[in-house]
Amino acid sequence: MGSVYERCSLVFCTRKKRSTRPWPAICFVSGVFGLCSCVDYGAVELDMDSDSDSEPSTVSDSSSDSESSSESSSDGSDRCLNDPKKTEPGKCGCGIPDDDGDGDGTPDCTDQCMSDPLKSAPGFCGCNLPEEDSDGDGTPNCVDHCPADPGKTEPGLCGCPTAEDDSDGDGTPNCLDHCPADPGKTEPGVCGCGVLEDVDDNDGDGTLNCSDGCPSDNNKNQPGVCGCGVLEGVCGNPNKNGLLGTYFSDTTLTTRRFARVDRPVSFDWLDGSCGPFISGPPFSIRWTGFVQADSSDTYTFTTVTDDGVNLWVNEVQLIADWTSHGALEQSGAIALQAGQRYSIRMEYYNGGGPGSAQLLWSNSVVAKQVIAETALFYE
Repeated sequence: MGSVYERCSLVFCTRKKRSTRPWPAICFVSGVFGLCSCVDYGAVELDMDSDSDSEPSTVSDSSSDSESSSESSSDGSDRCLNDPKKTEPGKCGCGIPDDDGDGDGTPDCTDQCMSDPLKSAPGFCGCNLPEEDSDGDGTPNCVDHCPADPGKTEPGLCGCPTAEDDSDGDGTPNCLDHCPADPGKTEPGVCGCGVLEDVDDNDGDGTLNCSDGCPSDNNKNQPGVCGCGVLEGVCGNPNKNGLLGTYFSDTTLTTRRFARVDRPVSFDWLDGSCGPFISGPPFSIRWTGFVQADSSDTYTFTTVTDDGVNLWVNEVQLIADWTSHGALEQSGAIALQAGQRYSIRMEYYNGGGPGSAQLLWSNSVVAKQVIAETALFYE
């Protein structure tokens, strides 16, 4: 039958190995009676990662066909054989500790903000920055450039918290549109909001038709006393008294702006403005017409002007002073016959600041005085 070792090796353990465990058995002779014993590798709970304090034990099979087992090691239920700190994978898996550095309940292995106890993912703002949304517009403050404006996340053209409304749909928001109800304009221009900017100036007076109260009268931009088409100073003047004044917006009598009948010639322009189209100096004026003396005599014509002046009576130049200066009195004399009308022309300019112009006369009987409108005729 062979030796007892042969029987142990060939018969006993083979016969006794009915376990489903995949590992083999070993046989040895034990006891004083030479009994055969069998140890199955599966019955030895080896603690490979030393995470248990108990010593491994064996399960013996005896010839009496009885089986007994004693398991003291934990490796039978250790799912992390190579991890001395874990027997279960936990949330992080074997070999990785389930530490929670910021104490937020999310282990560091899955916590993308390991030092932020309020967040486990960066979100919009990143770790250590709260995802606050002060204005409730769905965009957190950290990326909202208008954090107090629920209608905007960027200042845009109007800035926080002004809406980017465009009432007239012209592409310019109301905050920058000076004509917010006019889709054709963003600035009032000359003609104002709601009125097309007319480039025409039918009467050539320098005032566009849209704002010219008399668009066909180059002497007026408002009807005035006499109405459009009638020179101021003509209406209610059946005798045609006064001199025709033609006004220019320069000092050279070149750029005509308007005309009117002045009666008499006596002006003091403290603010520098001399008419509806000329708001200030420089300007110049040419007065023309006729003068009629009541008596035959030698008449002294006097001008008081600030600045320059020229004066002709009956085509004779009595005063020539086309220079800038303060109020200055100048005179020239000529003989006139009673009841006869003589041509008269006075030219004046103001180069800057307040201006003044007066036309006076005197003779052997009459003291110097402003020539009355009844002695002047524009025709």
